[in-house]
Amino acid sequence: MKDSDWIVILRLKEFSSYLNNSDLIQLSLECKLFRKCLTPVIFSNFNFTPFAEIGCYNNCVISNNEYKSDHNRTYIHNPFKPLSTDLDKSKAQFNFELKLLHNKPKKLLVYDADFYYHLLYDIPSVFTKLTTIIISDSSLHYEIFQYLLDNVYCLNTLELSNSILIQSAQSPYLIPVSWSNSLKKLKACNNKIVRIDDRQSNLLFVNGHVQGNSIDQLSFSLKCLPKLVYFEYQLFLEQFDDENFWEFLKLNSQIRCLKIRVTEFHLELFEAIQHITCLSSLDLKFIAYNNFEVDYNDLPVINSVAFLTITLYNRPDINDIIIDKFPNLAELTVEMDSKDSYRLINLTKRLSGLRCLNLKIKLEYLYIDDFDFPKLDNLKSLEFILGWSIYLKEVIWNVDSCSNLKLVKFTNIYHCVYRDEPKMNPELVGNWEIVYFPHKVTYYRALR
Repeated sequence: MKDSDWIVILRLKEFSSYLNNSDLIQLSLECKLFRKCLTPVIFSNFNFTPFAEIGCYNNCVISNNEYKSDHNRTYIHNPFKPLSTDLDKSKAQFNFELKLLHNKPKKLLVYDADFYYHLLYDIPSVFTKLTTIIISDSSLHYEIFQYLLDNVYCLNTLELSNSILIQSAQSPYLIPVSWSNSLKKLKACNNKIVRIDDRQSNLLFVNGHVQGNSIDQLSFSLKCLPKLVYFEYQLFLEQFDDENFWEFLKLNSQIRCLKIRVTEFHLELFEAIQHITCLSSLDLKFIAYNNFEVDYNDLPVINSVAFLTITLYNRPDINDIIIDKFPNLAELTVEMDSKDSYRLINLTKRLSGLRCLNLKIKLEYLYIDDFDFPKLDNLKSLEFILGWSIYLKEVIWNVDSCSNLKLVKFTNIYHCVYRDEPKMNPELVGNWEIVYFPHKVTYYRALR
């Protein structure tokens, strides 16, 4: 193969995204050409916590006669107090060594950074080309997080998930996050605010969780982010009660893609979505219908949504009402369980008028093992999500009546889809091709 062909391949986004950073580094060692093409990709991300640990910078963990840390209980420096001399020196060393890096990354990755929060202050002044910040599983002082948002001037993508922001309980109110006006993509999933009274004593972590006076949900500031087009929010297994969130949605009518994951169905959510006039793609998932506080007939009609992904449960009366609230759908992806074959088939028949239908069927238990689908010319893809004790060979499926179905997929997040690599059903030979991966098996309809 010519060098020019390799250059084209190596620079493809699909190629670099398929491999992890370690794979790319190994590949770059092969020759100078590979290094030249892959170096910008390899150094486009800065993984904060491994860099801090490998660099042996002082962390904020306190261990002395008064505060004894062990594997269950850990004391760290209170973020409201000035840094100690050792932490200050380590912070200066971190800043110096950051400046020695020749490549300026565009993406900052912060995972499990509870003990190195003090070093984050130096990131914006050194990495001036940052466009993306991803923070996960970290406990950070609220002011540090807000400082990052205010001082990364080219920030267009922000992800904050499974994290805690620490605020002072001396203020009578929660301080909402002031999101950057430059954001185009915002993802906020399962985050909390912990408030503490004592601004002097060291903070206590028990089993990785910071101890405080109160725990609250992340609060949204009431502001329009003029460039925001993608917004994802998730808060499972907790009662959602932030009225600011609904108002935040209403203020950002320019959002085009919205993904919401909450515990219960909320009438306020539909009312807020109605104000997002540019919304074309909606992904809505909840664990249960709210049967006591919501009259589903009162839900407003959402005319703008063309692409809908939704989870439906064993309430066909409610399912029908919800789907009818989206009269202009071009494509629908339904996630459902398989407890009742009659209702399952009835629902699929009712969706036959849509232009494009994708089905995802969850098989937590094998209530049904034989799926014989009715005539659905609009069905484009079908996925079976297998539960813990279910394997591919236990599911019988017939899609002969679905003439435009191109793909049937079996996935399992718990274990392999099959015990032994399955043989192609004789009835499928010549009409379907099969691709095997341990946690996924995909059938593709053969081109005629």
